[in-house]
Amino acid sequence: MKKILLLLTFISVFIVNAQDDPTVFTVNGKAIKNSEFERVYKKNIDLVQDKDQKKIDNYLDLYIKYQLKLQEAYAEGLDKDPQYQRELAQYRKDLMKNYLTDATVTNKLIQEAYDRSLKEINASHILVRLAPDALPKDTLAAYNKIDTIRKKALAGANFEDLAKQYSEDPSAKNNGGNLGYFTVFQMVYPFETAVYTTPKGKISSIFRTRFGYHIAKVNDVRPAHGEVEVAHIMIATNKKNEKEAKEKIDKIYTQLKNGVDFATLAKRLSDDKSSAVKGGRLARFGINKMVPSFEKEAFALQHENEFSKPFKSPYGWHIVKLIHKFPVPSYDEAKSALKYRITNDVRSKLITDSFLKKIEQQYTITRNANIIKDFEPFIDAKYFLGKWMPSEVLKNDKRTALTINDNVKTYADFANYLQRNQINARGRKQAVKSMLAKQYVSFVNDAVMNYYKAHLEETNPDFAHTMQEYRDGVLLFNLMNKAVWDKATKDTLGLKAYYENHKNKYVWKKRATIVLATVTNKAKAKQVRKLLKAGKSEKEIAEVVNKDKIYVLFSQKKIEEGAKNLPKAYKLKKGVSKVIKDNANYIVIKTAEIKPSEPKDFESCKGQVTNEYQNQLEKDWLTSLKNKYKVIVNQPVIDALKKKYE
Repeated sequence: MKKILLLLTFISVFIVNAQDDPTVFTVNGKAIKNSEFERVYKKNIDLVQDKDQKKIDNYLDLYIKYQLKLQEAYAEGLDKDPQYQRELAQYRKDLMKNYLTDATVTNKLIQEAYDRSLKEINASHILVRLAPDALPKDTLAAYNKIDTIRKKALAGANFEDLAKQYSEDPSAKNNGGNLGYFTVFQMVYPFETAVYTTPKGKISSIFRTRFGYHIAKVNDVRPAHGEVEVAHIMIATNKKNEKEAKEKIDKIYTQLKNGVDFATLAKRLSDDKSSAVKGGRLARFGINKMVPSFEKEAFALQHENEFSKPFKSPYGWHIVKLIHKFPVPSYDEAKSALKYRITNDVRSKLITDSFLKKIEQQYTITRNANIIKDFEPFIDAKYFLGKWMPSEVLKNDKRTALTINDNVKTYADFANYLQRNQINARGRKQAVKSMLAKQYVSFVNDAVMNYYKAHLEETNPDFAHTMQEYRDGVLLFNLMNKAVWDKATKDTLGLKAYYENHKNKYVWKKRATIVLATVTNKAKAKQVRKLLKAGKSEKEIAEVVNKDKIYVLFSQKKIEEGAKNLPKAYKLKKGVSKVIKDNANYIVIKTAEIKPSEPKDFESCKGQVTNEYQNQLEKDWLTSLKNKYKVIVNQPVIDALKKKYE
């Protein structure tokens, strides 16, 4: 069955309509063109080990049988089976993901992320808050404010003082805007880009994130530390137990210096109960994942099993032991993980936007310039606070909202889109208009993407080819299961009848249960042979031969004459064999009794009978298919293919 499944996978169908493309053969009127036959032949021929199968005539026979089965599968309506349709739809959905991306932009972002991962940045920032959907006048006011602050910074004002005075990040009052050290993926992408493109000691240009407008100052740049795995012992502190906690951690430190096991002390004494049960072990981490004092001590350790002196964090007193350092991986090692993070990060929008621009160039797209104005009256409190929704108000509106080639999206489609996305815009007219404009852009992008997905087979031959392979492969698997495999396993009477009619094929050769001694030394092998001939047991022989070192291992095997897992020099014979060289070892075999050749009963050979019965069923079935569906071969085209490939 596995061989058949592989064959079905290797052989595929994708009809290419081309000029001057002669027909190789027809099955029931379906023409198989030369381009298709050659493509499949060239693709699969390197996978075929048997030289005879590489001959055009043999491959033609194989391919005709394949097409006969396909005809039968469609004739039986297997392609209409709901389970088959669901499986096909899921496979298409999964496969499509590989075709909805811009590889150039993706690789550029991977390289960018890797380059940034090699550095750690210490930066301070000043924030002027601004909502993502702010009105133009509010946006201008926020920009002017951050611009004024930046000019003061460039003029020499102390950045920390400016942050404390003006920044709308609540933490700035305490930290002066300093965010400590961080690396790639630890800040929102626009912020990350701003600081990684600003030189050390300089102030960035104004940039915007979802939080508002920022300026940043890069205080320091250093090589990345990578990650560490550590264990720790913690003694929690509060206002009442400061002295007691310090005395306790010092005693633990003394015990560690005297050689007491770190994990044992952590389990017994650490107040971090979640790590204590694991001997104090923490998950590996990089910078900016722990409080600064803990991070500093953990990364300062240089050697595995080295532990720090007691130090204090906001949570209490700690001693940290280094388990392992993980340097920044190479690009090849990091690439897969970086790609995953990018596709699940806001920067993935860059990939989607670039991809959309490319596919939009393939289509004729016409947008409705009046749709925002036409929709404004329907987006207000009357419809969103009451029972009316835009899709109900406009559900019969067939006006054109968008066309993509010959595909038309109506006002009703756009209204439904707004409702599905739970758009609830009320308030000032300008805000409603801005919201509608953004939603229309998203509506167009979604429509273009869906159109591309629906027509992917038409525009991407590789996708179409892969889908056709899977479609036919699953279809033929279901057909073979129904017509051959399932039938053979369930047809008990047929199986037994086949066994009775071919009973002379299913015969045991002469067979025996042997004791096989594998010995590493020739002299010891001779000693083992002598002891076996003397009738000593395996246990007795092992006690003598393996007295100083293990020289011999015994095993029992049931074998047939000519067994391939035994040395070629061995012939099935009663008694103890000679010492036989077998690669680096020596073999001695003891055979007590040999059973004569005799017929196998049905149960003993049921698997073999089933396999051969399946082959017979398939052979008979193919004969019936050849009688059912007319096959016409174009011999001159076959002769030309032979000349070309043979």
